[in-house]
Amino acid sequence: LEQDMVTKGQVLAVLDPSTYTRKAESAGARLTVEEEGYRKQQVELALLEKTVPMRIQIAEQKLSIAMDAEVSARDRLTMVTQDVEKGISAAVHTLKAAKAKLRMAEADYRRYEALSKAQSVTVRRFQEATRAYHVSQSEEKVAQAKLGMAEANRNEIRISKQNLKA
Repeated sequence: LEQDMVTKGQVLAVLDPSTYTRKAESAGARLTVEEEGYRKQQVELALLEKTVPMRIQIAEQKLSIAMDAEVSARDRLTMVTQDVEKGISAAVHTLKAAKAKLRMAEADYRRYEALSKAQSVTVRRFQEATRAYHVSQSEEKVAQAKLGMAEANRNEIRISKQNLKA
């Protein structure tokens, strides 16, 4: 009661420890979970500290290899470009020569054709002029085809250069 006298050692109140016990057990369980999480994070950190440098080293090696391959590809592209340009130049000259030869063969053919009709030349000589004319026509077509192939190679080089830049 109020203002009663209290003696030393007298029980004033009785607390129910179950509430505090549950809170302490819950806090202990949370602490255990957090400690396990912490240990797991430490293991993962240790693993990363070992693997990340190796991954970086591997990536640097791959980069170095790729850079060397790019330099090599550029060098090959330069050489192929020079070869293709020489091939185009040669094909242009070959085509010009074939056209000149065709013009001469056609002129000979026309002349021998007229002479053959007038029976002023042997049949054999007219046949030779006809054959030379047809051969010259074929040679011109072959020279045009070679020039076309060389120009197609030039286009492939342009595409390769674009791919190399990408």
